[in-house]
Amino acid sequence: MRLLWKFNGTWVFHDMPVYECSVEMVESLRLPGMYRVKTKCGDTSIEFEISEKIMRFNAGDKLKINVSTNRDECLENEFCGWGYVVSITKLEDKYRTVISLHGPLVIIYTENKPKSPLKTMNKVYIGISRT
Repeated sequence: MRLLWKFNGTWVFHDMPVYECSVEMVESLRLPGMYRVKTKCGDTSIEFEISEKIMRFNAGDKLKINVSTNRDECLENEFCGWGYVVSITKLEDKYRTVISLHGPLVIIYTENKPKSPLKTMNKVYIGISRT
Protein backbone atom coordinates (compact mmCIF):
# COMPACT_ATOMS: atom_id res chain seq x y z
CA MET A 1 0.00 0.00 0.00
CA ARG A 2 1.15 3.52 -0.68
CA LEU A 3 0.33 6.16 1.88
CA LEU A 4 0.26 9.89 1.25
CA TRP A 5 2.22 11.45 4.11
CA LYS A 6 2.89 15.12 4.93
CA PHE A 7 6.53 15.73 5.81
CA ASN A 8 7.81 19.26 6.53
CA GLY A 9 4.89 20.75 4.63
CA THR A 10 5.35 18.50 1.58
CA TRP A 11 3.10 15.56 0.67
CA VAL A 12 5.12 12.41 -0.09
CA PHE A 13 4.23 8.79 -0.81
CA HIS A 14 5.34 6.16 1.67
CA ASP A 15 5.07 2.38 1.30
CA MET A 16 3.41 0.74 4.31
CA PRO A 17 4.52 -2.82 5.05
CA VAL A 18 2.23 -5.73 4.22
CA TYR A 19 3.81 -9.07 5.08
CA GLU A 20 2.93 -12.49 3.66
CA CYS A 21 3.77 -14.87 6.50
CA SER A 22 3.75 -18.50 7.52
CA VAL A 23 3.12 -19.51 11.15
CA GLU A 24 6.14 -21.39 12.47
CA MET A 25 5.13 -21.89 16.10
CA VAL A 26 2.31 -21.19 18.53
CA GLU A 27 3.10 -21.19 22.27
CA SER A 28 0.94 -20.64 25.33
CA LEU A 29 1.70 -17.73 27.62
CA ARG A 30 1.38 -17.75 31.41
CA LEU A 31 -1.80 -15.70 31.17
CA PRO A 32 -4.66 -18.19 30.54
CA GLY A 33 -6.14 -17.96 27.05
CA MET A 34 -3.22 -15.94 25.64
CA TYR A 35 -0.58 -17.24 23.30
CA ARG A 36 2.37 -16.07 21.19
CA VAL A 37 2.43 -16.70 17.44
CA LYS A 38 5.82 -16.77 15.69
CA THR A 39 5.81 -16.20 11.94
CA LYS A 40 8.33 -16.06 9.13
CA CYS A 41 7.72 -13.48 6.40
CA GLY A 42 10.62 -13.78 3.96
CA ASP A 43 13.58 -11.92 5.52
CA THR A 44 11.31 -10.58 8.28
CA SER A 45 10.10 -12.40 11.40
CA ILE A 46 7.02 -11.28 13.32
CA GLU A 47 5.84 -12.43 16.74
CA PHE A 48 2.52 -11.36 18.21
CA GLU A 49 0.48 -12.10 21.31
CA ILE A 50 -3.25 -12.69 20.98
CA SER A 51 -6.18 -14.16 22.90
CA GLU A 52 -7.55 -17.50 21.73
CA LYS A 53 -11.01 -15.89 21.97
CA ILE A 54 -10.06 -13.47 19.18
CA MET A 55 -8.27 -15.77 16.70
CA ARG A 56 -6.67 -19.21 16.79
CA PHE A 57 -3.64 -20.20 14.75
CA ASN A 58 -1.80 -23.41 13.92
CA ALA A 59 1.72 -24.04 12.63
CA GLY A 60 1.68 -23.82 8.84
CA ASP A 61 -1.16 -21.27 8.60
CA LYS A 62 -0.60 -18.56 5.97
CA LEU A 63 -1.21 -14.99 7.11
CA LYS A 64 -1.21 -11.46 5.80
CA ILE A 65 0.03 -8.98 8.40
CA ASN A 66 -0.53 -5.32 7.61
CA VAL A 67 1.17 -2.49 9.52
CA SER A 68 -0.60 0.76 8.71
CA THR A 69 -1.60 4.21 9.87
CA ASN A 70 -4.96 3.79 8.12
CA ARG A 71 -7.83 2.56 10.30
CA ASP A 72 -10.16 1.77 7.38
CA GLU A 73 -7.53 -0.41 5.71
CA CYS A 74 -6.96 -2.25 8.98
CA LEU A 75 -10.68 -2.95 9.42
CA GLU A 76 -10.64 -4.99 6.20
CA ASN A 77 -8.74 -7.73 8.09
CA GLU A 78 -10.04 -10.51 10.35
CA PHE A 79 -8.23 -8.85 13.27
CA CYS A 80 -7.53 -5.13 13.60
CA GLY A 81 -5.82 -3.61 16.61
CA TRP A 82 -4.06 -0.33 17.23
CA GLY A 83 -1.26 0.65 19.49
CA TYR A 84 2.03 2.48 19.69
CA VAL A 85 5.58 1.78 18.61
CA VAL A 86 7.33 1.55 21.98
CA SER A 87 10.89 0.77 20.90
CA ILE A 88 13.20 0.18 17.97
CA THR A 89 16.43 -1.58 18.92
CA LYS A 90 19.34 -2.99 16.94
CA LEU A 91 20.21 -6.49 18.15
CA GLU A 92 23.33 -7.88 16.46
CA ASP A 93 22.39 -7.88 12.74
CA LYS A 94 18.61 -7.30 13.09
CA TYR A 95 16.33 -4.44 14.09
CA ARG A 96 13.57 -5.20 16.61
CA THR A 97 10.46 -3.02 16.50
CA VAL A 98 8.10 -3.49 19.46
CA ILE A 99 4.49 -2.36 19.12
CA SER A 100 2.19 -2.46 22.15
CA LEU A 101 -1.49 -3.08 21.46
CA HIS A 102 -2.38 -1.83 24.95
CA GLY A 103 -0.81 -4.93 26.54
CA PRO A 104 -0.30 -7.64 23.91
CA LEU A 105 2.88 -7.08 21.91
CA VAL A 106 3.76 -7.27 18.22
CA ILE A 107 7.50 -7.68 17.61
CA ILE A 108 8.92 -7.22 14.12
CA TYR A 109 12.49 -8.34 13.34
CA THR A 110 13.92 -6.81 10.15
CA GLU A 111 17.35 -6.58 8.55
CA ASN A 112 16.94 -2.87 7.73
CA LYS A 113 16.09 -0.01 10.04
CA PRO A 114 12.32 0.68 9.97
CA LYS A 115 11.21 3.86 8.22
CA SER A 116 8.57 6.42 9.13
CA PRO A 117 5.87 6.09 10.35
CA LEU A 118 7.44 3.22 12.36
CA LYS A 119 8.99 5.64 14.82
CA THR A 120 8.86 5.44 18.60
CA MET A 121 5.47 6.56 20.01
CA ASN A 122 3.73 6.70 16.62
CA LYS A 123 0.24 5.22 16.50
CA VAL A 124 -0.09 2.25 14.11
CA TYR A 125 -2.74 -0.29 13.18
CA ILE A 126 -1.99 -4.01 12.92
CA GLY A 127 -4.25 -6.04 10.64
CA ILE A 128 -4.06 -9.86 10.51
CA SER A 129 -5.89 -12.11 8.08
CA ARG A 130 -5.57 -15.71 6.94
CA THR A 131 -4.78 -16.14 3.26
